[in-house]
Amino acid sequence: MKILVLLPYLPYEKVPHAGGRFTYHVLKEIGHNNELHGITFINYGYEKEMLRSGKELFRGLEAVRLSPADKLLNFILFPWLPLRFAFRMSPVFLNKLIRKRGQGFDAVLLDHSIMGAYAPLVRKLFPDACLAWNVHELSSFSRRRKEKLAAYNPVRRLAFLFERIRSQIAEKMIYSSCDLVLTFSSAEYGSIRSAGCPADKVQFVQPHVDGHAGTDGARPSSSSGGVLFFGKMDRENNRDAAEILIKEVFPRIKQKVPGARCYILGAEPPERLTRLASVDVEISGYVEDFKRYLTSIKVAVFPLRMGSGIKFKILDALSWGIPVITTGVGVEGIEGISPALRIADRPEEMAEQAVQVLSMDRERYEPLSGEARDFISRNYDWQGNCEAIENMINWCQNKKRGRKTGRERAVRTIQ
Repeated sequence: MKILVLLPYLPYEKVPHAGGRFTYHVLKEIGHNNELHGITFINYGYEKEMLRSGKELFRGLEAVRLSPADKLLNFILFPWLPLRFAFRMSPVFLNKLIRKRGQGFDAVLLDHSIMGAYAPLVRKLFPDACLAWNVHELSSFSRRRKEKLAAYNPVRRLAFLFERIRSQIAEKMIYSSCDLVLTFSSAEYGSIRSAGCPADKVQFVQPHVDGHAGTDGARPSSSSGGVLFFGKMDRENNRDAAEILIKEVFPRIKQKVPGARCYILGAEPPERLTRLASVDVEISGYVEDFKRYLTSIKVAVFPLRMGSGIKFKILDALSWGIPVITTGVGVEGIEGISPALRIADRPEEMAEQAVQVLSMDRERYEPLSGEARDFISRNYDWQGNCEAIENMINWCQNKKRGRKTGRERAVRTIQ
């Protein structure tokens, strides 16, 4: 098939956020059997330098700059859209998309919820193509969660309520335009269905989990006292969780395990977070290779309260053989049960669970570490997932061709 992919971020092998990594690996796999073309947003910092790497996935890839000033301009031009959608509704991007008309695309893939705003236009430009929307995280779902967290701030709560309602309206419009909606999360699946999207349009896809690759010789040590958190720190849900770990969870761990050390890893940490670094709390910024940390880390703690969709970071940590403690929010969309994946919603509970893992001797810890890896092997078949995505797009396209052929036959019969 000839597939056009519309992207909010540049996909490349070392992309520092999990959603981008999922997209990179999906496109790499389905690109073996299909001809890919893309239009992507990039910022003109490090992503400009990675354009060559991203272009390796595509027969043709065009990039559109997205600076803070560009986002502001887009919001002014498209004020009726929810904020996250408006920021990427770019006139330059629109022009590049319109120029693709008539180029014979069999399918168009909108990657990430924020690219869904292009769906009605894509439907008009490419009426015979299968239109698939890979949600990643549902905007209305994440806004509902932020609305609840802002219960004691009426202004913020009203703002999130307003954005949630606008997101729900926009999402219904997108559902009606798409042939296929892909989601990682059972919770989001329910929300999509309750919004009126037909069941035959909505399909589960598995996240990409390859963090274990090349780490076999660097399994966590039973004698280490490292506590891990990682994630792209320009995102509010990650900043919030990292601050809870540093301020509320880790001090309780230190009381019981004096030799414990906390590692906060992830690109673009803001100054308010880096100020929390100390002798026992390392805040490193972007780390290209996690392998050098693995023998120092014994448990990963993710006190997540915000966000939607599946949390890739949790699956990555498990794939490295690191037991994980997280919240109910953190495990949303993760299928299966494992003693290496523990749920605790209060800081004191998280600290207690972490202390239990940190206090394990080698005899108890190594089977738990092995179970973490086995959990990923049992539940996440990445190759099969990529084949399923390709088959779903093929199925939709064949179904559309069948409808078109049926209409043409009906017209000929009438004539």
